[in-house]
Amino acid sequence: MNIQSILVPIRQRLLKIKNDNLHQININIKESTNSKTRIDILKEGTDLFKQFLNLGIVANKENVNCLKSVQNGDLKNLVKDVSNLIVDDKDWLLYYLSAYLDFCVDFYEYDSIGKEVLEIRSGYQFMIDLFKGCNENIDLEFQKFSYEIGEDFDKKLLGSKEYGTLKVIEKDMPRDIPTNHCWWFWNR
Repeated sequence: MNIQSILVPIRQRLLKIKNDNLHQININIKESTNSKTRIDILKEGTDLFKQFLNLGIVANKENVNCLKSVQNGDLKNLVKDVSNLIVDDKDWLLYYLSAYLDFCVDFYEYDSIGKEVLEIRSGYQFMIDLFKGCNENIDLEFQKFSYEIGEDFDKKLLGSKEYGTLKVIEKDMPRDIPTNHCWWFWNR
């Protein structure tokens, strides 16, 4: 598996989101969104961010920290397409991440947080790290993501760690996950 082979399905999923009715969902209408639509959003987003996780792991193996500097023509065009789609789908991505945090990570003392939550967190981080600077609008959008999502995600994960509800065993940890994805190492 290489970077290009993972970027193709990411582009396809982002195009589907862009062309799907789900793309029109605004973060301000959470309460009026019906449960089937919420489930569709959670599934699409979860699959997308798991793809970003896989992309990040492969890029990490290939010592690629940012896709801005790729030189291969086909790959460069693919990176440009995906970065443009990230900007186009920014409202949907923010809605998904907010909904995910509300419905799946809104921890309480007794609810455990497992592998999938950390996969989404890492996929989110890889998306930001790999695509920063790839398009003139993306860094501004990533600042919003970081402010609105990253801090909330980490606060909830740290709370789960403190309550002892962060439940990830070593065999669940992706191989070659970088150490700056510290949430994978909090149970050690």
